[in-house]
Amino acid sequence: MKKKYILGAMYSILTALKFKAERIKINGLRKILKKIYRPIKLLIRKIFNIKKYIQIKLLIGKNKNIHFMFTDKFTNPTIEFINKNFQPNENLFLVSRFHLENYTMQKFPIGENVIELNLDEFGYFLLNPRDLANKKLIFHSLFNSNDVKLLYENQSLLKHSYWMVWGGDFYEAPTDEANTFVRQNIYGIGSFSDNDLVKQKYGSNHTFFDTNMAIAPTNSSKILLELRNKQIKNEAIVIQVNNSADYSTLEMFDVLAKFKNENIHVKTILSYGATDFREKIIEKGHKIFGDKFSYLDKMLPPKDYAEYLASNDILILNQNRQQGGGNAFTSVILGKKVFIKSEITTTQYFLKNKINVFDTNKIKDMSFYEFCEMPQETILSNVKNAEILNSEETFVSYFSTILNDPCPSLKSVTKKRVTK
Repeated sequence: MKKKYILGAMYSILTALKFKAERIKINGLRKILKKIYRPIKLLIRKIFNIKKYIQIKLLIGKNKNIHFMFTDKFTNPTIEFINKNFQPNENLFLVSRFHLENYTMQKFPIGENVIELNLDEFGYFLLNPRDLANKKLIFHSLFNSNDVKLLYENQSLLKHSYWMVWGGDFYEAPTDEANTFVRQNIYGIGSFSDNDLVKQKYGSNHTFFDTNMAIAPTNSSKILLELRNKQIKNEAIVIQVNNSADYSTLEMFDVLAKFKNENIHVKTILSYGATDFREKIIEKGHKIFGDKFSYLDKMLPPKDYAEYLASNDILILNQNRQQGGGNAFTSVILGKKVFIKSEITTTQYFLKNKINVFDTNKIKDMSFYEFCEMPQETILSNVKNAEILNSEETFVSYFSTILNDPCPSLKSVTKKRVTK
């Protein structure tokens, strides 16, 4: 309690100084007071959080791979997978609270190698860039502006940093100097399907990996096998459009309108995404399909969402970029017919791995039979090849390419230390 009061008092003094600085007529003194306000404020917080500072410093020193993450639906499954299949004492996870638990449907990850890092400038102020100098830094997406700031202000770290591309952090990346510089100069880039596009935008002077080191929460082989074995035939053809709220959902409703008199049920996801389109999607869905339309407007636990996908006959992803890859992958394993635009990188990824997906652009020219029909041999082939991709062995192999990557700048650091 005393600590809290002392910290509050020091903040009050600082704030008063800042307030006073704005009224001081002597420009030089005003500039000095305004300049020292933020550093001193951060230093005070650091002093009163010295225990955590030391804890982070010691753990960074013991681990060779430092993962920067934030709470998302992929976070817990990915941490659990790495700890199960690789050395936990070589991997430290610095996790910031971003999405709430009612979004991720998961608790904050717990483990001896998991540290919570505040999602603000102070959280990153507890990191000493010199402690990170000989570590492999793995950024699980670059959505967090503090990650970009850390790398931009300590550019030598880029030589042994890895960007795991999730999608929006590439397609909707900010175009300011810091974000562009970091993406252009980071050493390693990993994506399951977007590497060619990344090369076009940020250059090919990187080491590329065919994985973004993300484990989807719905991709449990055991759960998917159980769901596939207990599936029953739907009374109507159940069609899911997209995996989140998006303008392209409205476009697809217009395409599917020609089937509105068939025995179908159309559904979509509105629990996240471009939620400003939610009301338009609901209105249009009911207008075209009537009681043959429904939507999901809440987040579901991973197992429940896998069951939701299992109830479909067809999944249509109509977005104009790579999105909903986990939904598509899960649906393929469940034996569903999946439509994705042919120009999207996800389609190329599936075809490269001998998984047959269908072109969303062609639905407008299909009869209802052509739209629904998928040969049994295609289903069996898709399931078989998808299960290989979804196997623990395959993911271990992909993750190993990054965790065991002989990063040249780290090798040079080791050689210098040996020489000494």
